Amino acid sequence: VIFVLHWSLEEHSMDSAVVRLCCNVLADLHVSQRAESQIREMGLLDLVYEALAHFPEDRAVLMSVLPLLQRCALFEASLERILDLGTVELIVEAMWEHLKVPEVQQRCCESLAVLSHDEESSRIIGE
Repeated sequence: VIFVLHWSLEEHSMDSAVVRLCCNVLADLHVSQRAESQIREMGLLDLVYEALAHFPEDRAVLMSVLPLLQRCALFEASLERILDLGTVELIVEAMWEHLKVPEVQQRCCESLAVLSHDEESSRIIGE
């Protein structure tokens, strides 16, 4: 499943519906250590970051991407990759973009809380 979702995201990265649906499926998967490793090693976190950067105004994409990032961030290697990509900055930009949308603000705050669960990530978010 992860392989075909990777292929779909890679091939259809400019289609917000495909991005949204792939992220929904990935977020709904039971993210085990093995699945998390596959997601990270196949470059899915990078593809998700690119989608978030490409569709900053698309609330549906944002609301699909953030739960996936939250689940993956529970694993140290993925958290590190998520932070290295600059995802925090994109989340903050999304908060500005959707300032008047309470559910987006809530989801972004939840994501920032998950991403800041250790000292290093807290420092990065605080900058």
